[in-house]
Amino acid sequence: MSKTLRGIITFISIIFVFFLVMMHKDEFGSLFQNTKPIPMLTLILLQIPLIALRGYPFKVLVSSLGYEIRIRDWAGLSFIANFLNLVLPYRPGMVFRYWYLKKHYRLPLSHFTRVSLFYFALLIACSGLMVVFPLFWIPIPEVFLAPFYLFLEWLGLGVLLTGFTLIGLGFLLKRLQVKAKSKELLKSFAPFIKHPHHLLKTLTGFIILQGLTGLSFYVTFIGLNAPLSFIHCIFIVGFSTLFMIVPLTPGNFGLLETALGGLTQALFGNFSLGFSAILLFRIAQLLISTLLGSGFCLLLLGHFFPSKIRSTL
Repeated sequence: MSKTLRGIITFISIIFVFFLVMMHKDEFGSLFQNTKPIPMLTLILLQIPLIALRGYPFKVLVSSLGYEIRIRDWAGLSFIANFLNLVLPYRPGMVFRYWYLKKHYRLPLSHFTRVSLFYFALLIACSGLMVVFPLFWIPIPEVFLAPFYLFLEWLGLGVLLTGFTLIGLGFLLKRLQVKAKSKELLKSFAPFIKHPHHLLKTLTGFIILQGLTGLSFYVTFIGLNAPLSFIHCIFIVGFSTLFMIVPLTPGNFGLLETALGGLTQALFGNFSLGFSAILLFRIAQLLISTLLGSGFCLLLLGHFFPSKIRSTL
């Protein structure tokens, strides 16, 4: 996508968000007037472990390839990447992560790409599961029974089942002599399959991450004086994560707010609730990412920008 088209999409999103806010300004005013400070402070503090732990599943997958990343590196890269992803379109945080790992750990692009693809496959699987399972406990708006939405739900569940299948194959490979041709078929996933405990640790990391995100939303809705059940928050987390896989604007700003507003409109008849919650969540993330991301830039690089990046500014 060209820079011009990205700029047009971002501009239209901002205008659209402004238009929606003006349409629901009375609802927003009522929500923010009743905002509670303690839950908002809790939301900000929760972002520290939440953002830091986003690097843990990636670190575990990389270790399957024989690269042991130090905790300050994978945690620090998470804060820096999160900040870049929030303020720039697509996922520039991934580019920075690769640049750093190549420079300091000599991680080849092929390995980084393989790990990234597997990382996102598991993330989509866990998110799809978080969208599907809550539907057994919460009322389902008719819009979510559309064929396309059902396809996304079962796709996520299928990817998750595939992940558990790979874990099972990993245990079998340790105990059985597999023919050379079979090994060739599994070659691209061999580093992950041969270390099933890494897959288990990765999935556990994703579950903890999604749980922390759900807790963050739970606290946010309490802060807005409109508490929701935790199962609703888990559903919202799965929905928003899937929506964020391909960011078209910086952090999908405008698009995600609109999507979450539409979701809470469908579930509770209140557009401003989802819109406000994701906006507060985004502000908390941006605040922590800016402060700690800057700190980790100084710690890991000795300055705010890599020399190659600074030369282009």
